[in-house]
Amino acid sequence: MAMRFDRKADLTWYKAYTNTSSDECSRRLEATLTTTAASHHVYKCIQEKMFATPRVNLHPLYKEIQPRFKQSEFTILELGCCYGTDARFMLSDGLQEHQLTVSDLVDPYFRIGNTVLYEGCSNLERMNAVFGDLAVPVSEGDVVTVNGWESRFSAVSAQAILHVLSEKQVKDFLGQIHRVLKGDGVLFGSCVGSLGGGAKPWGVIPTKGLDRDVGAVPSRILHDCDSLRALLDSVGFVDVKVELDAWTGCQDIETKINDAVRYHTHRTRTAQEALHSSHSIRDTEQMDPENVFPPSRPAASQAAVHNFKYQHTRSNFTQRITHGHYALRPILIALSNKIGNGNAVRLLSMPHFIARAETLGSDALDALIVSVGVKCAVALLSKDFFCERSETLVPLAKMLSNKFGPESATVLLSINSFLLDVLLEKVGVERAVALLSRDTVCIHIDAVLPALDVLLEKVGPDSAVKLLTTNSFCAHVKSLLPVLERLSRKLKKESAVKLLSNDSFCAHIDALLPVLDSLLKSVGVRSAVSLLSSDGFCCNSATLMPVLKQLEKKVGKQNAVALLSSNSFSTRADTLLPVLRALCKQLGLNPTMQLLLNDSFCVRAEGLMPRIPQVLSILGVDGVKRVFMNSGLVGLDDVEWSELMAFIRTADVKHSIVHVASTDLAVKCRKVGWVKCLELYLGTHSGGTVRRNLNFNVLVTQCLEEGKGKGQSGYRQ
Repeated sequence: MAMRFDRKADLTWYKAYTNTSSDECSRRLEATLTTTAASHHVYKCIQEKMFATPRVNLHPLYKEIQPRFKQSEFTILELGCCYGTDARFMLSDGLQEHQLTVSDLVDPYFRIGNTVLYEGCSNLERMNAVFGDLAVPVSEGDVVTVNGWESRFSAVSAQAILHVLSEKQVKDFLGQIHRVLKGDGVLFGSCVGSLGGGAKPWGVIPTKGLDRDVGAVPSRILHDCDSLRALLDSVGFVDVKVELDAWTGCQDIETKINDAVRYHTHRTRTAQEALHSSHSIRDTEQMDPENVFPPSRPAASQAAVHNFKYQHTRSNFTQRITHGHYALRPILIALSNKIGNGNAVRLLSMPHFIARAETLGSDALDALIVSVGVKCAVALLSKDFFCERSETLVPLAKMLSNKFGPESATVLLSINSFLLDVLLEKVGVERAVALLSRDTVCIHIDAVLPALDVLLEKVGPDSAVKLLTTNSFCAHVKSLLPVLERLSRKLKKESAVKLLSNDSFCAHIDALLPVLDSLLKSVGVRSAVSLLSSDGFCCNSATLMPVLKQLEKKVGKQNAVALLSSNSFSTRADTLLPVLRALCKQLGLNPTMQLLLNDSFCVRAEGLMPRIPQVLSILGVDGVKRVFMNSGLVGLDDVEWSELMAFIRTADVKHSIVHVASTDLAVKCRKVGWVKCLELYLGTHSGGTVRRNLNFNVLVTQCLEEGKGKGQSGYRQ
């Protein structure tokens, strides 16, 4: 079995960290790939077995950041943690678990890293792991707000991420990173880029391989140095630096190529003592779009590469022309004018299109371009069965595109026609799209089709599709069908479907079935299903079962189940038990439950405990709940907290409670500055001022829009 480590030092580190031989290293890499492929999308870097190679230490800035690991106040967020290799490298290099937070869009890869790639190593229980989408606009429900990450981290590592996002996603993603960094925080990382010409799409859907419905999404975007620098400036970063250097990450190519590697550095505020950071961009003009690493050949110019591709395809077309198809030349010209040279050559290189070229190249193509766009139209007409059935499938493409978007329509219509007919007949258009939008379903289609018949009979079409779009269930559908039958006898069908629609439950099915039996006896069906529908409980059931008994004695069965059904509490239950006891003494049971079931409070409860008495003495229990359940307030640093407390002490108690209860107002006040907000408050609640009748919220909003407040003094906007 082949291994892939970019440098000898990487293999040496992995063997030392895992305490394994070279043969065992090879086995683990192969097992990680096999386990991933069974139920999850296999990205190119996973396919190439590059996932045990640390990337973070290859970054030029890492040498400057690593000495700060010894500082107790230093914290770092790693985005795109995948199997956890960079996280484990930093921990082996002096970073403490409590200083590190890791995040990714979904958690299965990280779990496979714990159980397969790093089997027998630390499970990183003291490290905070949060999974969710950061490439979204700011909202009350986003990952940053829910987890109280505002101004929390000294550094953010984002390796190989930007190039897998669309243009809007990149901007939203960088905006969220800007929010989480401290005043002198630094962002560093790497991504694929282009050699000039500004930001440009590269024809790959950003959501590929992810558990999302495939809709009408734009292509991934590639930035060059100038466009990325401009974007970072617009987001609010300062001291942005972009550099060019040579990529030396892969030992098999480091002496063979001079690939362009670009590093850009960002800082969030103007403090001169802040570290410089950087983000590398590897040129991808000569790469396959799916490959995010440079190929083992010299880098060619953009023009040369495009010319090579065109000539290679054109020779195939020319060969067909010489065999008696000179009449196609006018069609080639017409198609080139309509869809471009490359697309025209692609279609006229295919016998099934040539056989119907006059009809497909005019009426069918025109209709498809209107319905799904040029790219999707060419993809569909490249399929032989689609060309053969174009009269019926072209109108269907329009219907599907109107309902689900061009990408979903193309996914559905690009598959085998027999399979298309089968699924449409069995589950209808909408459910067929949902199934075929999942890579796991397509990979295991031979097992899915017979299982679908069984599921339709037992649980109905909606539940059948829900189960089969769960990656773990779909990948092991043959073995899990009998489990569904057994669970349906123990529970209601709806509860059985709910459990088996949870990836974490399916992934730990052997260990959790006995746990289910125990829970049914101790807490009943409803509570058992609630607990085992929680990822945190499923992944830590062995340690949480004793905790459940302790909590039942302290807060009652219903409250115990509610707490352990919360991922934020269940993943840190041991450390939160002392917090629970202290809060019950200070506030009573019900307010304690409300706080600990709030994700923003729960993830940083230990750090917030010293602040609770300050608020309690002024605003009482109700004020404590409003302050510490407000995601816009729990992330305040010490200086901001002191300013907030000055506001609370000065303002009328009723007014304070009202103002601190609004997340939207709290976010605005933080941007304006609590000192300025206190001035505004006093102006609205004291006589002799022309603004005394104005609403406080209105004044804060006006101040923010006018650019007044702390933003003028160099604070982050």
